[in-house]
Amino acid sequence: MSKIIGIILFFLVLVLGVSFSSLNSAAVEVNYYIGKIQLPLSVVVVCSFALGVVCSLIITMLHTVGQRWRLGQLRREVARKNAELDHARSLPDKSVA
Repeated sequence: MSKIIGIILFFLVLVLGVSFSSLNSAAVEVNYYIGKIQLPLSVVVVCSFALGVVCSLIITMLHTVGQRWRLGQLRREVARKNAELDHARSLPDKSVA
């Protein structure tokens, strides 16, 4: 069922994209440091969106890697504390007189 919903959603986005592209076919001039180029407005918008998605993914991946590294540190610390606690529990009780 979710596969059918995914296919329907894909075609809906595809139709909306084609519609957006046909409505925004006017050429715009994009100036950058080295030169300038004329592209359809829809291409400029889609490229800007894609660049934003890529930047967001890179930032998210960097954050995730940092969190996983910290999680590994904390797991090793918990393992050391548990080993220390197990060792302390195995020692004879000296409070009994």
